[in-house]
Amino acid sequence: MTDDNKQSTSHANLYPAFLSLQGKVCAVVGGGSVATRKVRSLLVTGANIVVVSPLLHTELQALLSRSLIRSIPSNYAAEYLDGIQLVFAATNDPEVNRRVAQDAHMRGLWVNVADNPALSDFYVPATIRRSDLTVAISTGGSSPAFARYVRELLEQRLSESLGQALDMIAQARPLILAQPKELQASLWESLFALHLEAIIETEGYPLARSRYEEWLRRILPKMEY
Repeated sequence: MTDDNKQSTSHANLYPAFLSLQGKVCAVVGGGSVATRKVRSLLVTGANIVVVSPLLHTELQALLSRSLIRSIPSNYAAEYLDGIQLVFAATNDPEVNRRVAQDAHMRGLWVNVADNPALSDFYVPATIRRSDLTVAISTGGSSPAFARYVRELLEQRLSESLGQALDMIAQARPLILAQPKELQASLWESLFALHLEAIIETEGYPLARSRYEEWLRRILPKMEY
C-alpha cells in the first residue's frame, strides 16, 4: 500500500490487538522525549530495542549504559531498518518521519509515526494496567490527547482490586476448563457473582481470598487446587 493510499484509509475501522514482542527487533528512530516514551512502553514487552539517533535523551543514555537498549548513534538512513520487525518514527522532523515510513513500507514493515496517523500502520493506545489486566483506549489516531483524558477518567474508577481479583480468577481458569463444556458458563457466572474486586475494595483481600476458596470447595469439591 502506498502512502497516498494510506491517506484515504486512515479512518477505516481498526482491528484491536495486543502484540507479543518478546525477542522481536524494534527500531525507534529518534532520541528525544517522544522516542523515550516509545522505548519506555516497549521495555516491558521484552522487545529487542534499537534506537537510531545521534543524540539520546538522558533516560535513553541510562538504559543504554545498562545494556537495556542498543544504539545506532547516527542520523537516520534506510539501511538501519534491515533486520527490523517493527518501526517507530519519533523524531522532531516530519520529513525524516515521512522517510522512515516510506522506507518501512517499501520493506513491508509496520510503522508507527508520531503525530501522523495517516502514515501509521498501527497506533499506540493509552493504557491502564492492573496486574495482568490491561485496558487500552484508542481514538484511531484522531486525538491521542483525548485518549489520555479518557484513560485518566477510567484510572479513577479501575482500582488495583481488579488486578488482585484477576489473579484469583486466572487460578480458577484451568479448573473450570477441565469441567464438561456445558457446565463452564455457569461456573464462570458463579465465580464472577462473588464480586471479588468489590470485597477486596471494601473488606480487604483476606476475606476475598476466603470467599474464593469457599467457592472452590463448593463448586469443585473433587478437584485439587
